[in-house]
Amino acid sequence: MWGSILLLGWLIIACGAERKDIAKSSLKETRERPNFLFIISDDQSWNHVGAYGDKAVTTPYFDSLAHKGILFENAFCVSPHCSVSRATLLTGMNQWQLEEAGTHSSGFPAKFEVFPDILEKNGYKIGYTGKGWGPGNWKDFGRYRNPAGIEYNKFQLKELPARFLGKSDAAENFKSFLNEKEDDVPFWFWYGSKEPHVPYKKGIGLANGIDTANVKMPSFLPDTPESKGLMADYYFEIEWFDQQLGRLLEVLEETNNLENTVIVVTSDNGIILPRAKRNLYEMGVHVPLVVHWEKAGNNAFTTQRLTSFIDIAPTILDLAGIDVPPQMVGNSFTDLFQKGQTNNLPKFVITGFERHDHRRFDNLGYPVRAIRTDTYLLLKNYQPDRWPEGNPKLHGYGMPSEPNESSWTPRYSFYTPGTETFDLAFAKRPELELYNIQKDPDCAFNLLGDNRFLGIADSLYTLMKNTLVAQGDPRELGFGSVFESYPRYGSMKENLKGFKERGKYNPKYYMDVPEKK
Repeated sequence: MWGSILLLGWLIIACGAERKDIAKSSLKETRERPNFLFIISDDQSWNHVGAYGDKAVTTPYFDSLAHKGILFENAFCVSPHCSVSRATLLTGMNQWQLEEAGTHSSGFPAKFEVFPDILEKNGYKIGYTGKGWGPGNWKDFGRYRNPAGIEYNKFQLKELPARFLGKSDAAENFKSFLNEKEDDVPFWFWYGSKEPHVPYKKGIGLANGIDTANVKMPSFLPDTPESKGLMADYYFEIEWFDQQLGRLLEVLEETNNLENTVIVVTSDNGIILPRAKRNLYEMGVHVPLVVHWEKAGNNAFTTQRLTSFIDIAPTILDLAGIDVPPQMVGNSFTDLFQKGQTNNLPKFVITGFERHDHRRFDNLGYPVRAIRTDTYLLLKNYQPDRWPEGNPKLHGYGMPSEPNESSWTPRYSFYTPGTETFDLAFAKRPELELYNIQKDPDCAFNLLGDNRFLGIADSLYTLMKNTLVAQGDPRELGFGSVFESYPRYGSMKENLKGFKERGKYNPKYYMDVPEKK
């Protein structure tokens, strides 16, 4: 759709560093092609794992990989919601480059090639179990299967501690996949967990021994017994996810595939809370990431490398010995396997957000871009006149919960209107925000109330804008409203006025692309 603009963007390297073609090292020349096991949780912020210091949650399998492999302290999804985050991961391209796939529950055009397909063309067997790319529509956009690969969801768990947990038996489906594979064929396999996505079974965390005294509450969430109970239930689902990770690792060991399999464990975005998921603050885009490859012989270490989801696709192709396509703008971190060497160190990452669910008149989104360095986070809100979470009165934020209290959904009853915490979650925001991540990881204190920080904000915005323009971002090129045109295939709210036709393009904005005028 964007023709020459995108072509230019593909030729410009993102994330503040020129991508260097990694030389064929002696390691790559002598080894077999590795297998890949990719494991992704759903709505888990980076700091809610034992390996990152959280004392309230127990994650022995993630922690064991962290002790043996590479633990990333600064890993970021590109966009803080399911389908868009997964699209950027699969393509190695940014949210603002993916047209319909840059909005949640929309389409995924086939012209954006995904790396599992590239692996398959180069001799890999590919498959997925659980949640692949989604939610959204790939069938009507030129694809013949889910972008994550061939589906393996035949086997289902018969007993679950809570009915809200995902039913796919990841380990058995993985075994089925491996049983079909010829011995000399390498593989790519994706397990997409549905945890810790809401709803949660209310009280299951406390019932399973999670001590809320150890729960560190973010400053934008009221510290109440109710909200701590929510966090405990969220932690239970993280622990359940970790158990499924353990079962998958056992399958690798039982099938003698552990040594030469690159294991990647991460999450698509942060916890579903205001100022977290659907937001470009730390709790929304900062995700856990550990990578372990036993055959590489790397000792355990932690890296501070600023790493984006767009870096994963070129890394996997690089490890497989496959040329990285020019449209992938991420930076391979293969050099980390060479005893932690960092020849190619990005100075910043950029994240973006447009629209999640149906929250506003005409199905409008809340467009934001952000740049994150090792110290600062700068956000630009392109429509500061809009409510970031939707109008509080219209959506009932701060209102009593529904009568059914057996489960958690995205409830906001523990917020009190008129308080500072409520305003952090729901109030309108200025056009620019700046936070010192080292001192304020919750992103609660906007530094732009102090003129001393205007210079920092200006330099960061200039850097971000130049990168976005080079990559063809419509928001910086004057036709950002095209994002408002893209269809939504998920539910639409009857009480919201304006355009709300499910699966249809909004004609008011569809012609806002230069080539279509």
